[in-house]
Amino acid sequence: ISYNSVIDAWARCREDGSANKAEAILDRMNQLYKKTQQQQQQKKKKRDDHDNGATIVVVRPSSFSYTSVMNAWSKSQQPDMAINAYNILQRMISDYENDGNESAQPDIVSVTAFLFACANMPIIRDGDDDEHQSNY
Repeated sequence: ISYNSVIDAWARCREDGSANKAEAILDRMNQLYKKTQQQQQQKKKKRDDHDNGATIVVVRPSSFSYTSVMNAWSKSQQPDMAINAYNILQRMISDYENDGNESAQPDIVSVTAFLFACANMPIIRDGDDDEHQSNY
């Protein structure tokens, strides 16, 4: 089972906390990628001639990963869902522009997921309208 499949499943789930769980998996993917990078750098420094033939699996978020997490936030109905989706979009942009992750390039689907989170934000209303009006 792939990380993206699990993230997408949480994005489609409307349970409380599902967006947090989807984001936690995205965070785990980033941690694994950084750990893999460190291992590869250490291997290069050692210049180990006894390669045991082990294949290193690289787990790195793609635009699908980031977009799925933004979709999860857009369905969460939490008051800060647009802020959380924005933070994911910013991480995606940084991963692409600063870290060279070509597979995380934002696209129209990603931006639409962010806008969907903004459009679905719950409307926060002031308390009592009569009290509010009497102050004018």
